[in-house]
Amino acid sequence: MLITFRRNLGLLVVAGCLASLATADVYWNPGDPIARHNDEFAQASLVASSLSPPVTIRRVDCPARLEDEILYVKNRYANPAVNLSIASNRLDIFRVEASWLRALKDNLLDLFPILGPRAKLFDPRALEALTVDGKLLAIPTFLDSTVLYYRSDLLQKYGFDVPKTWDGLEETARAIQQHERASGLSDFWGLQWQGSPNEILTGLTYSFIASQGGGSFINASGQVDIINEHAKKAVERVRGWISNEDVDKQITPARILNQHLHETKVPFMMGRSVFLLDLTHIIGEVQSFKIDGCAVDGNLSGTVSYTHVPGLTWGERATTPWFWGWGVNKYSPEMPDVLRIVDTLATRQQQLFKARNGDPPTLLDLQADPIATCGGLSPPNTCTFPQSDMHFLNRSLFQVGSRYFTLPGADGKDQRGISPLIFNGMSDFLKDPSMTSDQLLRTWACEINFVLNGKTDLCDACPAGFELGASPSQCVMCQLGEATSGTARCSSCQAGKHASLKGSPECSPCPAGHFSAQLGASECVACLPGSMANATGLEMCHPCQAGFYQNRSGSVSCESCDKILLGAVSPRGAISQSECTCPTGSFAKQGLGCIPCLEGLSCEEGGLPQQRAGFWVEASGQGASAEYSVFQCRNQLECPSGPLGSCASQREGLACSRCMERSFRTSLGHCELCSAADVIPFCVAIAAVLVACLVFVRYFSKMALSKQSLTILTVTVTLGQLLSALQALGAIRQLSVKWAEPAKSLMDMLAVLNFDFDVLHMSCVAGADRPVLQFLAQLLAYPFISVSVMLVCFLSRAAGHRIKLDALLNLNGMLLLAFNLSLTLAVLMPLQCIGNPNGTASVGANPGVICWSSDEHWGLVVLALFGIIVYPVSILALATVVTLRYPGLIASGQGLEALQRYAFLFSRFKRETYFYGLLLLCRNSVVALLPVLLVEAPNLQVVSMGAVLLASAAVQARLWPWRTDAANFCDLAMVLMLVVILLAAAPLLKVEEGNKEEVLGTLISVALILMVAVPLGVVALMVSRRLRSSSRFAVFLCHHKAGAGALARFVKMILAKHSPSRVFLDSDQLEDLALIFDAVRQSQNLVVLLSPELLKRMWCAGEISTAHSNGVPIIPVICDPGYTPSDEMLAVVSSYWTADQKQTLVSFGISVDMILDAYRYLRVLPSLNLNTMGKLGEKEDLVIELLDRCRLQKRSFACRAKDGEAARILVVGNSSDSETLSTCMIVQTMVQVELQAVVVTARSAEEAKPHLNSADFLLVLFTRGLLEDPSFARLMLAVATQGLEYVTLNADAAFEFPSSDFFKRIESEGLGQPGLGREVGPSLSKVYRALLSILALPLSPHGSEGILKKQVAEVCSRFVDKSGAIRHSTNKQPGVAATTLLPSPDFSDIVGPQPPPSKVIIQIQESV
Repeated sequence: MLITFRRNLGLLVVAGCLASLATADVYWNPGDPIARHNDEFAQASLVASSLSPPVTIRRVDCPARLEDEILYVKNRYANPAVNLSIASNRLDIFRVEASWLRALKDNLLDLFPILGPRAKLFDPRALEALTVDGKLLAIPTFLDSTVLYYRSDLLQKYGFDVPKTWDGLEETARAIQQHERASGLSDFWGLQWQGSPNEILTGLTYSFIASQGGGSFINASGQVDIINEHAKKAVERVRGWISNEDVDKQITPARILNQHLHETKVPFMMGRSVFLLDLTHIIGEVQSFKIDGCAVDGNLSGTVSYTHVPGLTWGERATTPWFWGWGVNKYSPEMPDVLRIVDTLATRQQQLFKARNGDPPTLLDLQADPIATCGGLSPPNTCTFPQSDMHFLNRSLFQVGSRYFTLPGADGKDQRGISPLIFNGMSDFLKDPSMTSDQLLRTWACEINFVLNGKTDLCDACPAGFELGASPSQCVMCQLGEATSGTARCSSCQAGKHASLKGSPECSPCPAGHFSAQLGASECVACLPGSMANATGLEMCHPCQAGFYQNRSGSVSCESCDKILLGAVSPRGAISQSECTCPTGSFAKQGLGCIPCLEGLSCEEGGLPQQRAGFWVEASGQGASAEYSVFQCRNQLECPSGPLGSCASQREGLACSRCMERSFRTSLGHCELCSAADVIPFCVAIAAVLVACLVFVRYFSKMALSKQSLTILTVTVTLGQLLSALQALGAIRQLSVKWAEPAKSLMDMLAVLNFDFDVLHMSCVAGADRPVLQFLAQLLAYPFISVSVMLVCFLSRAAGHRIKLDALLNLNGMLLLAFNLSLTLAVLMPLQCIGNPNGTASVGANPGVICWSSDEHWGLVVLALFGIIVYPVSILALATVVTLRYPGLIASGQGLEALQRYAFLFSRFKRETYFYGLLLLCRNSVVALLPVLLVEAPNLQVVSMGAVLLASAAVQARLWPWRTDAANFCDLAMVLMLVVILLAAAPLLKVEEGNKEEVLGTLISVALILMVAVPLGVVALMVSRRLRSSSRFAVFLCHHKAGAGALARFVKMILAKHSPSRVFLDSDQLEDLALIFDAVRQSQNLVVLLSPELLKRMWCAGEISTAHSNGVPIIPVICDPGYTPSDEMLAVVSSYWTADQKQTLVSFGISVDMILDAYRYLRVLPSLNLNTMGKLGEKEDLVIELLDRCRLQKRSFACRAKDGEAARILVVGNSSDSETLSTCMIVQTMVQVELQAVVVTARSAEEAKPHLNSADFLLVLFTRGLLEDPSFARLMLAVATQGLEYVTLNADAAFEFPSSDFFKRIESEGLGQPGLGREVGPSLSKVYRALLSILALPLSPHGSEGILKKQVAEVCSRFVDKSGAIRHSTNKQPGVAATTLLPSPDFSDIVGPQPPPSKVIIQIQESV
């Protein structure tokens, strides 16, 4: 105990230190808002404010009802994470009674460590009552019990002593009650007490019974002991006070049974009663005769006193104690300050204060000396507890103990506790005169024993037909439809049985012809007509089967209806012959009876067929002899359900397909009469098209590809993608899907994009609703737009804004491409024939047009065929031809013109995916075709459409074709959204159940087979490639690396341009020299580029010999005119190679004799002569002739090269060297393809002259002898004043940058050629110096194709800006004119006489 005390003392010290850091707020509930509690709150607040630092105590008032108050406290003593975050929603300190602690034990702090050794100073019975599971959950603060208050002045007035027994109390109360009433107080009563069901009634009941010898409910051994005669007499006595046959013997008003606990004392305090049974803590309040809101009758101060609760005889008294204490919320955030306050509330001074204000203390020394405790007080504040009363209270505590109040009940719920059982039972007994005291006591004994021990051995068993009620002591009679059936509980009779009397021990089966379908039947019901029951105990009657009837009740069989009408039935069984009719889904046909209802008809039972919504029925004849022809309508709104032939308002014709004259369609299915204002939408649309065309032409006609911003491109591309996706939605809208709202309305809004002009009220403009007129309007929609565009172009030209023909063609191409899907879908609609239930087929868009059997449809078909040829076929043909020619156009130098004219096909895509526009057209054509092709197979529509879109998305994701990532992501997202729409629409497909499983099963099977077959096919292909020999080459190029390496690269490029065949070039394909002869053997042709040194090279000799010995055709191409292997060269051929080289050839099976034979064979072969110094077109012609010699496949749309006009880039080099010239042409071709711009190789100043105005760049290839080449020098002098920007390439590793001596020699002597003497030396030196000052990029003409592409790509980056467009030379920009003192060049005679310049300024912008 000492250790605990020290630890607790330390805790208080630490708490005090922590509390000294800041002022805290403590929330508490001091009890009811009465004077003494207010005084206590004020004193506690005063003490808290005197602490250092001060603590503020905030009062929180609880609800009035006890149950609500416990719940209120429990919620506010919750975990801080839930409730303590809000200060106004918590309690820190709470005045709690011992009987509540079980409900609050998880929320209260153990206060034993706070008291420490001081615990022995408190009444042990109070400590026991406030302890739960070994934890002191409240510090004892005061005691409470039941006492008898009385009016001493009235007892003295009428000569009565203070009653000590219940008999004396009754006698005195009745006598004084009669006297006072006789004196004029008609509402005067002898005794007031708390009679409503609450804790105080429990205490009073205990006092009533125990003080009259009836026991204490539970004896010392814990057994229930309440059933005895004394207890019976005690409760009967109490009820007699309220309800007595002799009214004069009633001493308590009946209203106390429903009054609040504070209301019962008011009559006593108002002078309207002589006695009051209530608690001790109201002593001060009763003596003061003050209560809020009430006036006091007379001056009764000093006339009220109290005494013990009476008994049968003196000493047989009993009272009920209540133990009150202060509880602490263990989740309080202000714990240090709370503990200091609680420690103050437990002091002797605080208990002395409460004792002198009416609350008996719990400290033993204050209980032992009440005179000293209350000493010094004078009336009316006399000490309220003399020593005898304190002793009486202690004796009562000893008799009762605390077990009764702390037992929570078997199930742990407060409402199952003992106290509610007692006060609820007593309340019922007082209110119900029919309830006997024996029933009350047995009920208490039964229920309290059940709560305490979980047993029912004290409960009376219920007889058959009875069961236990809400409590174990109550037997309730089984109701009608219930029986015990040998059990202790009443249960509802099963279906087929009944119990017609209350308290039935068994349920009886229903007799034949009757039934009971529900549980708990009190009577069986006779079978209705149309049903039968042929056995007893049936749960329901069996209805007459289809084709039978019964017109009597309680029958056991039904009569057949076949004799009335064959196949007639009734869903619930017919009750007479007149009800034998055809069932729903069939109708009567003369001579056949009831036959199934036709598709499109609605056949109700016994009625004539009606028209279903979405169908139109034409009937011939009447009644059972009528014939029906059913047509499918466009939708359910146009053909509503109802009588046959019904149409929506203002609709007419077959299948309600057209509006009446001078009326137009609405979105609600009906038509409305035209008015003058209904032509406004058409006029507005025309004006909108013209304005759109104006904006369209003004914007797109001026948009140059070289100046097009990627941002603007992305915006326009994205809008085009959106338009295409919306048109695809229009195609999806044509599928056999029953679209649901709001998707249907959104789909209908897109109809105008598919050239459905109903929204423009076309019928009001045309005067009639005719399918041919509508289709013609759709066909002429694009021509109208195109004419509008051309009209705007002509107007712009008249206004001075000239638009090129290529731009005009491009604008029309953009429109065709944008509306291709809609145009295709529109021209295919007359071919979309949907079957009707009557066996005919109608056009889906116009169901009034019968396919293939009406003149109207043939007219539409002719127009559709014309439209198909003009639109989708022509567009696809044009796009296909242009796309196939595109690589040739680009490579031939015509790329810029092709791009300008066909920009609508290519400008939106990357160069390597130029063909994607054609793929989009094909996809859109297939999307438009599917609704037409699969109109009779709705099962396949969604699957096929989804497959096409998914394949398109896969191709797009693989190619990533659009020029910007944003456009690619947008396109992919929109296609996937279309797939999602299809997935969502799949359950809405209108399909026939008959073949749905078969079709979908076949489709799934095919998909499963392909899922397995595709990977197996890939595996087989890879294995076959592994096992078979390497692919053969169509051509093997045999060449001398130094003498014709660049020429061989050029030949391969031209071959690849005109043929898809594989060409072997050692720079690209050869990885190991040991395999080179194998490659020759696997080639179809050996092309020998005969240059002077070729036959002297060992590997070339081996290649020719291998081809000759293996029968590979050899085509010699003479690159040096007049060069052929002579006899003298053949005689000394073996001397060209060393012994090691000969040995290497021998290791491959090649001897010198074999080489000689091959060379001799080579001399007699027909050869081709290649002018290595010729132009690009000349060389390309020879390569095409070589293709014919090799018999290789040609590309269909390849174009021959020609020098384009207005080149942007000039390529120059040493024109006297054939290899350099071949390298220039290689670079020209690759740059041209990369930039899609015109690039020209200029061999002289004369060839450069036509391009100087358009060219921005001069691309110079550094090779040996370049600076000594006269043609190059003349060209450089000619272009030096034209403002071209120089870009240099080091294409020869042997090229040496000149020294200063070279420039001095040039300045003083020139090149020593005519026109290039000393007179131009200084100028030429300046030009060379400027050229050589620019950093040269590397170029490997003999490298692999991949290396060349990377190097050319790096070169091309010098020509473009950030947007990827070819920029203009900064030397040609306005205000940046080239400055020179050179005279204007004379291209015909560049070296003509010129005055010597005094100064030369060449403006060169170095490349980045």
